[in-house]
Amino acid sequence: MNKFQILLAFFLLFASCKNTGSTTDTAFTVKGELSELKKDAKVTLSYTGENGVNVIDTTTSQQGKFLFRGVVTNPVNARIHYVSDEEVIDPFSNMKGYKMDAVNFLLSNGTTVIKGKRLRKSDVSGTLVQNEYNDYLQSIKSLNQKTDSLYRILYQKAEFENTESNGKLEVKERIAQLGTQVTSSTVKFISEHPDSYVSLFLLNDLRNQELDNSTAADYANSMSDRIKAMEDWKKLNNKLEAAQAIAIGSKYIDFTKKDINGNNFTLSSIKGKCVILDFWGSWCGPCRASHPHLKEVYDKYESKGLTIVGICHEKSSDIAKCEESWKKAVKKDDMPWIQVLNNYDKETIDLVKLYAIEGFPTKILLNKEGKIFSRIVGGNPEILDKKMKELMGE
Repeated sequence: MNKFQILLAFFLLFASCKNTGSTTDTAFTVKGELSELKKDAKVTLSYTGENGVNVIDTTTSQQGKFLFRGVVTNPVNARIHYVSDEEVIDPFSNMKGYKMDAVNFLLSNGTTVIKGKRLRKSDVSGTLVQNEYNDYLQSIKSLNQKTDSLYRILYQKAEFENTESNGKLEVKERIAQLGTQVTSSTVKFISEHPDSYVSLFLLNDLRNQELDNSTAADYANSMSDRIKAMEDWKKLNNKLEAAQAIAIGSKYIDFTKKDINGNNFTLSSIKGKCVILDFWGSWCGPCRASHPHLKEVYDKYESKGLTIVGICHEKSSDIAKCEESWKKAVKKDDMPWIQVLNNYDKETIDLVKLYAIEGFPTKILLNKEGKIFSRIVGGNPEILDKKMKELMGE
């Protein structure tokens, strides 16, 4: 065998052993090896599969090792976790719980390897998608470490409890600044990697939070033809197109629904006032948790020209059960503003679809001219307070 043949044989051997997670892989394998994982531990892999179906697979560890196999059509955000029998106290909430070790990663067909002492401190690598994701995580690692340190200061300092001191506000401002830097780094990665699934994943995560839909659409359209052919890109594009009808600055979409007293309520009947459209559900914990602060906002601004329209969306197909859960929650949460139930005549007009609601709670702020001023997903009171000051001209 001559030198060329030897080199060729070595190259072929290397190429056959090296795992890139390429598009030719038709199944995934996840191999884990953790030195501190006890024998016979129940390890769980979870992710969202096709058609939004939640996939949960559990295996038993053998001498610190575990193995999962399966198939995914496209890369997905996955999580592996293990819950121990050890009780712990959460330093932030002061609540008892069980110690859980977990790691999130991007699962794609090919071989993913997880190694380390514990899942939380493990190295995840193997597929092309995960390796690219690792590059992104490395680019924001120092920013995340600084943010974590500030959050610990914020929640563990006794003088910050139940007060808005100058020191607490300064820490919050530094956290916000770091968040802006993370967003900039993420956008930079997306713009520099138009042919990466990681960019698509990150863009979908940023949309409606740090990026408006118009900007997100520009980044989506700049992606490669390979990415655009993916089902996930098509879903994102459809959402972005639907959101254009309710983009910031556009006029609200009018509707008529029965209110909690059985009377027809029409949005356009509100004239010359700022409006918060509060999309919530009786089943939604974060929604219910946000209502006390929303009531504070209402009490503060109602005399200055603010009204709120609560739009409740229930999950049951039984309208009587929906109505019962809705009315019970409105009474318990003591919400004095206008309340309508989306489930009434939903086949004709579905406000969740009409306003492209993807998460609960979502609050859409309208100015006095009836134009969409802001869209807030989640129950963060600080974001709502900031936007309300801007809306009310404070």
